[in-house]
Amino acid sequence: MSKILVEVDADKLNAIRRQLSFKLNTDLTNDEALHIILNGNMRRAQTPHYNAGKDAVLQLIKDGATSGQALRTLGCSRSTFFRIKAKERRKAEQA
Repeated sequence: MSKILVEVDADKLNAIRRQLSFKLNTDLTNDEALHIILNGNMRRAQTPHYNAGKDAVLQLIKDGATSGQALRTLGCSRSTFFRIKAKERRKAEQA
């Protein structure tokens, strides 16, 4: 494993370390806190992001699907589902 020299604000690191120690109910060192932070960021970076097409979401809404079904079939978030559904409802009310 290669090494990288990183400058870290000690006060901020101590604040984050204390928060993590409290959440995990254990006394962490600065090194352990950094490993937890880096591992969490790496996992989030590797999470696939889905861009569901508006037409596909609209079709599910017209078919009477729930937000959970849209989440499972298209991988779109519930907020996306409800945002598109609200826009369609507004269009229908104005027409």
